[in-house]
Amino acid sequence: MKILVDADSKQILGAALLGLAGDEAVHALLDIMYAQQPYTVVSRAVHIHPTVSELIPTVLQSLRPLAVSYTHLTLPTKESRCGSGGARDGWRRG
Repeated sequence: MKILVDADSKQILGAALLGLAGDEAVHALLDIMYAQQPYTVVSRAVHIHPTVSELIPTVLQSLRPLAVSYTHLTLPTKESRCGSGGARDGWRRG
């Protein structure tokens, strides 16, 4: 189970659940994402035992920042979108 959370808003941006009963656990995350609530709402919730969704608070309470910083992103220029390379140029780190 991997969950990506915005550091500022604390909203869940996405998740990857691999394994049995992932389809059951994903709904706890989808509801919080749709409601645009911080991850702490589901992190503090009491989940039914035994289910896979009871692991979600454990994962969320062990969040740590990513090592990669994308604070210097630059938008693709018109030349990079239309010139050689096309869509392959995309976003570049500055």
